[in-house]
Amino acid sequence: MEQNQLPMKKYILFIFYALGLFSCNYQTFSPIKYYPNEFDTGNKYLLSQKFYPRIKVYEEIECTLQYERITEGKKSNRVYFIIKRNIDVVDLIPMIHIKIDSSVEHIKIHKINSSYFTEETPETKTTTIDSTGISTSTSSGSVDHWNIDKFYIDITPEIMSKIDVSKSLSYRLYYGPEPVTIKYQFEKLNQLKELYSKK
Repeated sequence: MEQNQLPMKKYILFIFYALGLFSCNYQTFSPIKYYPNEFDTGNKYLLSQKFYPRIKVYEEIECTLQYERITEGKKSNRVYFIIKRNIDVVDLIPMIHIKIDSSVEHIKIHKINSSYFTEETPETKTTTIDSTGISTSTSSGSVDHWNIDKFYIDITPEIMSKIDVSKSLSYRLYYGPEPVTIKYQFEKLNQLKELYSKK
């Protein structure tokens, strides 16, 4: 009886191990959106991907890359960058570097726009009544501030062809001397390849 239970225990342990691996590697991605050519602007595909690289080693920023692919008429393969940061840095250098496997391409950045935002949280007071009497607690207010930088680049057919057969992809941009590197994971790279295969 005990001999029959050993294989069963190993099998159950294997299932739990496999489930653990699956949950640790689970990721979610925004789907590719399709807009048909209803207004004579061409078939349009959009893909949004989010990354959290660091600047100045310790400061995390939020980067959203919005890919636009138009496959009819005035064809276009454009990438819009939206970068949210709450740290002061030198102005963005208008050049981005794309590393595709071991090849590096340099692309001019267009229409750099930076905006500054603030949000104030007011002070709050809470009054509590219990058997010991009345007590009042106060939480101090706060002010959050952040910058949002927006720009875009155009991807050439030659770069698209390299991405299509690539195993790794990353972007590098600079705020003055400070580098920001956006690295692609395997799943996101495959999703980008899927976008560029659309006709």
